[in-house]
Amino acid sequence: MKGLRILFLTPYYDSSRGNSITTRRLKKLFESAGAIVHVFPYEEERAEKILPLLSEAEVFHALHIRRTAEWLKRKNITIEQRFFLTSGGTDVNEDVEDKQKKRVMEQLLRQVDQLIVFTADAKERMQVSFPFLQEKITIIPQSVEEWHETKSNIFLPKGYPNIFLPAGLREVKDIFYVFEELKRMSDTFPTLQWVIAGEPLEKKVFHQVKEVENAYPWVHYYSPVPQEEMISFYHWADVVINTSISEGQPLTILEAMISKVAVLARNIPGNRSVIRHRDNGYLFSQPKEFSTYLKEILNTETYRQVTERAYQDVRNYYSPKKELEKYRAIYQRFFSS
Repeated sequence: MKGLRILFLTPYYDSSRGNSITTRRLKKLFESAGAIVHVFPYEEERAEKILPLLSEAEVFHALHIRRTAEWLKRKNITIEQRFFLTSGGTDVNEDVEDKQKKRVMEQLLRQVDQLIVFTADAKERMQVSFPFLQEKITIIPQSVEEWHETKSNIFLPKGYPNIFLPAGLREVKDIFYVFEELKRMSDTFPTLQWVIAGEPLEKKVFHQVKEVENAYPWVHYYSPVPQEEMISFYHWADVVINTSISEGQPLTILEAMISKVAVLARNIPGNRSVIRHRDNGYLFSQPKEFSTYLKEILNTETYRQVTERAYQDVRNYYSPKKELEKYRAIYQRFFSS
């Protein structure tokens, strides 16, 4: 990858979203291998600014299938370089179920040299939906680094247990899926605290969160903070939860695991790709299971064993070194150096 000029297309780069976090990580990885990476966040920049970057690039690498397909079509931009595409979550789990979105995605996918997905489930879904991709899909799990201590002025409430839900405020995140259970648990644990942190992406969900926050003193919403300050939330948390209807491969779960915080996540394919139930975390299929598993995971010895296994798993299977090795192997198939 040394000296290779890569134009990386992404919906967002400056805002605190999953797309921007993934893009920053991949940019850092590719540059560590000697590549020259120019990021173009098309939802944050004027379209014409991409033209000189496009003419200089040897590789076009984009994040999120459906968003990329729609934007390129809308702007009438043609890709002539080698073309690599990294999927997101909603494009694989939801967009392929919409006939119109699927057609737009197919037009783009027929041009791709290689599609990268995060999980085996995502690969299977894409092969079923787009059979012509059989030989063009590679699984590369996301990676996380161990946190470095940073100074932070974030004030977090004192209590136990401290429940943390890191998620953009969107319907697909199903923020209130276990809310009634948390209300009941607050009787058992009178100092229970629930913190939600993430970008207010959908107004309806944001207003719902604020209404609940105003009504319950143990519910707290925090606006997004720089990625390096997220460690404050993980250090505060006793348990990190994920309640999403669908996920690609949630980086927040990996971040919790590398922070030795127990994870309790909804039983969906993206979460199952990381969590082995009652081994390195817990999976729940309905709200009532959530309460049962929360009590179980808070047992001191159970907590220690689960978080230690989770930490070792992330170190062994989700390291930046392993992620870079797999991307480098793809690039080397098409470029000799």
